[in-house]
Amino acid sequence: MFKATIVYKGNHPKERDIAELTVLIPLDITWVPYKGKIVAQGTTALDWAWLKTLYKEKSDIQCFLLPLGELKNVDIKSHIGLYNLDTDGIHDFYISLPRRLDDRAKLNGFQSNFAWIFTHELLHGLVWNKTKSYALADSEVHAGEKQGKLKDMLQQHLDEQKKIAELATQLTWLQSLLAMLKKKPSMIHPVPLPYRDFVSQAYGVKNNLYSKTKVHTGTDYPCPPSTPLKAPADGQIIVSSKSTQRGNYVQFKHGDYLLEMRHLSRLIPVGQYKQGDIIGYSGNTGSLTTGPHVCVVVWRGQDGLNVINKTNWQDLTVDADKLYI
Repeated sequence: MFKATIVYKGNHPKERDIAELTVLIPLDITWVPYKGKIVAQGTTALDWAWLKTLYKEKSDIQCFLLPLGELKNVDIKSHIGLYNLDTDGIHDFYISLPRRLDDRAKLNGFQSNFAWIFTHELLHGLVWNKTKSYALADSEVHAGEKQGKLKDMLQQHLDEQKKIAELATQLTWLQSLLAMLKKKPSMIHPVPLPYRDFVSQAYGVKNNLYSKTKVHTGTDYPCPPSTPLKAPADGQIIVSSKSTQRGNYVQFKHGDYLLEMRHLSRLIPVGQYKQGDIIGYSGNTGSLTTGPHVCVVVWRGQDGLNVINKTNWQDLTVDADKLYI
C-alpha cells in the first residue's frame, strides 16, 4: 500500500474516478485542499521546492492536482502532468485533468483522466527507481502508452515491488535471527562422546509401546551406568523425581526448551546449574528400559505428557540430535 498525499486546487475528483485508480494502485490517500497561488519556474515546470512546502508529512507519493487553466496561467501549455525526477525516494508529480476523456486514456483502457494520468506519472517514477535512467523513465512509459500497455506495465512494476518487499521482510527476519544467534550462547550435547554418536532408538521411530504417540519422542543413547550428563546451557533443574516407566528422571529448563533425561542411576537436586555442570547420570531404572542408557526428550518449553498425542508430538518435542551440538 502506497501512502499518498494529494494537494488539490479546484474541484475534487469524482468518487468513481478515485475508485478506478485505487483498484489499480493500493493507495492510502490524504486529501489537502489548496487555495493559494501557483508558483512556476518558467514555461515548463512548477517550482518543486515551493511545491514540497505544501506537504506537511512525507508520503510515498506526493501529487499536486490543479485545474488545467492554472497551468496555462503560468505559461505551462505543453503538457498536463510532470514527474519530478529527483533522488529523495518520493514520487513527486503534478497533474491536471482535461474535461473530455483523453484518447490516450481510452487506448489504455481507462474510464477517467484522473486514473490515467496519475498512473502515467507514477510509472515514470517506478521506471526511474528501477533503472536510474532519465531517458528510460521517459521513453518506456510513452512507448508503452502508445501501445495501450500502461496497465500491464503498472501491474508488472507492482508485482516486482511486492516481491522486493517480501524479500526485504525475509532478509530482516534472517538478520534478526542471526543477531539472536550471535547473542545466544552455543549449546553443548548433554551426552558425552563417544556415546552421543550411538543411538539405540531414534527420535520419531514408530513404537506401539508409546500409547499416546505411537512413536518415540526422545532419543536413546546407550552408555555405561553412571555416565555423567551435562547441562547443555545455563538453566535450572525444575523437577528431580521418579516414575514407574521413566525411572529416575530430571527436567532441566534452559531458554525456550525443557530437557528431560530418563532412566538415570541417581538424581541431582533441583536448582540452578551452569553450562557443562553435571545434571544427571545414565542408568537402567524404570520399566521401559532394556539396558543401561539415557533417554533424552526435549520439550518446547513444557512437560507435555498430559497433552501429547500422535498428531501433535512433532509440535511439542524436538529431536535432541538436531538441537544440541
